[in-house]
Amino acid sequence: MSKILLPIILVMSLIPCCIEVEIAVPGFPNMAHYFHVNEAMIQYVVVVNLIALGMASWFYGPLSESFGRRKILIIANTLMMAGAIGCVFSPSLTWLYISRFIQGLGAAGNAVLVFAIIADVYKGEESVRILGIFNAIFTSLMAVAPIAGGLINRAIGWRGNFLVLAILSTLAWFAQLMFLPETKIERTVLSIKKIARDYYTLMRSIPFMIAATVPSLIYGCYITFVAFGPFLYMNHFGCSILNYTFQQAIIIATFSITSLYVDKLLRILTKEIALKLGLMFCSTGIFGLLTLGITGLATPHLITLMMSCYSIGSAICYPIVFTESMEIFPSMNGIASGFIMGLRTILMACIIWLTSLIFDGGILGVAMILSIVLSIILIAMLTKKNFPMGSITD
Repeated sequence: MSKILLPIILVMSLIPCCIEVEIAVPGFPNMAHYFHVNEAMIQYVVVVNLIALGMASWFYGPLSESFGRRKILIIANTLMMAGAIGCVFSPSLTWLYISRFIQGLGAAGNAVLVFAIIADVYKGEESVRILGIFNAIFTSLMAVAPIAGGLINRAIGWRGNFLVLAILSTLAWFAQLMFLPETKIERTVLSIKKIARDYYTLMRSIPFMIAATVPSLIYGCYITFVAFGPFLYMNHFGCSILNYTFQQAIIIATFSITSLYVDKLLRILTKEIALKLGLMFCSTGIFGLLTLGITGLATPHLITLMMSCYSIGSAICYPIVFTESMEIFPSMNGIASGFIMGLRTILMACIIWLTSLIFDGGILGVAMILSIVLSIILIAMLTKKNFPMGSITD
């Protein structure tokens, strides 16, 4: 196969699952109006998707070890495509929930198996180069997605955002079916007992669980704000959809650009200093939001500024801790990667759900939940006897 074609297929496979939240959220207020429900009910559109993604992530890795990457990836993409099409034609909110759940089941396979294929095919410096290219592409797409979603929503309504995801998933499905080679040559016998034993090993390791939970909570705070952003900016502050998408794009672009330069930052600073710098930005952003909420001084621009600070900090902290978590059980990278992805999405769903319980349209409810989550992160990261990465905290 051409050296160019395989990366193109993998990029096509990842695009729908990387932008499915960011491109959809600009349409949330219109969804609430269309289905005659409040903001909390619309947040479940994200929650059910994340629950499905988290649950399914734990199974795709072992299944692909036994039945091959290609076959399982095509099945996963079929589910994602079917879910996206279901969203486009949803006649009720219940139908939309079910469709989003199916979409999440498929997105998990794309997210897990694309990186498994990269690990199969590319080694050493070539692997680093490919991952760097992928990171640049997807962080850029994440920044553009809310703007695209806002424009599509304005032009043809909220169903249009899901139509774009359906088209992208269909194109990826055809590319996988026609051109994707099998990269997993040596197969293993599927053993439920072995899978359960491996997961038990991970979950009984306190160092691993802390290292897996911290980056999941960091990213969870970020996605929670993204999910509630349209209601906060457009409903509470009265921003236009274009103004909102501009504000959201600044936050996501800050995260994306910082992510691209973390490796260069680590050439200048030690991991310990970089991690503390990231925590400082995270604390400034979240506790700044809480202060704005308590004092009533919140404005769209100040909120964007605080969340941009948090985005810088989370983009610094996340890869450092995630990389360390993958080194605790180096012989179980596939299982560990799937477990962390599943844990991350389930924790994100929980944070969004908790926020929906107290969200009143303003920033205070969101800031309170995010402050509690950040406090848990700080306790885990700064308590030496509990935090596993001695190389970072010593």
